[in-house]
Amino acid sequence: MQPDNQIPSPIMPPVPPVPPTTPIVPVNLPPRPAKKRSPIIPVLIVLVVLVLAGVLIWALSSKASTEKSYTDLKTNFDSQLKTATDKATADIQAELTAEAAKNPPTTFTGPANYGALSFQFPKNWSVYSYKDGTVNGDDYEAYFYPTVVPPVSTKQPFALRVYIEETTVDKKIQTFQSYIKNGSLKESDITINGVSAKRFDGKISNYLSGSFVLFTIRDKVVTVETDTDSDANVYSVNDFNTILPTITFNS
Repeated sequence: MQPDNQIPSPIMPPVPPVPPTTPIVPVNLPPRPAKKRSPIIPVLIVLVVLVLAGVLIWALSSKASTEKSYTDLKTNFDSQLKTATDKATADIQAELTAEAAKNPPTTFTGPANYGALSFQFPKNWSVYSYKDGTVNGDDYEAYFYPTVVPPVSTKQPFALRVYIEETTVDKKIQTFQSYIKNGSLKESDITINGVSAKRFDGKISNYLSGSFVLFTIRDKVVTVETDTDSDANVYSVNDFNTILPTITFNS
């Protein structure tokens, strides 16, 4: 007989039987194929390297070429500058020498019976009186040229010509009328020794161009002229302009 306070043992439910386990069979997977490298990548790398090398070579050669071109240009420029400077210096020296040779000026005096025309001209010019006007009624002609006066002819330019003729200004102008009309000879009014005069600049003949002035002394017409020809055998108009203010004569 059990005591009254004894707790009865619990009744456990029956455990179901464990089914038999199925053995795990290992699965043999096929090996993963190796990853193939594309042959284009090495080619691209080689091409990039070649391009970079080409750019580097071009840059270096361009720099060398630029430096050489600069050197050549500077050398040529320096050479041309020296040549131009030497020429300019020689030209200036020649001009200064030529101007120095003209001074002090020489005084020309024409026949007394034709108003004693007088003016100053460069010292290194020679003068040749082609007609001296010693006989009354004869014209006077004088030609001026540096160093030696060449033979007188219609085609020969002269540094200065002087004519004193028995004619009128209108008749003298008439001989140049065709050049005045076509505009190749320009006319202007000036004053010589206080007397009204005409100045002309441009074409003088079929062979010569230049400048000349016309004015009267008593009953004579005076022409003072400087010439140049088609071969650019030019005499400075500055000499002509320097001579004009020095002209004097007896009215």
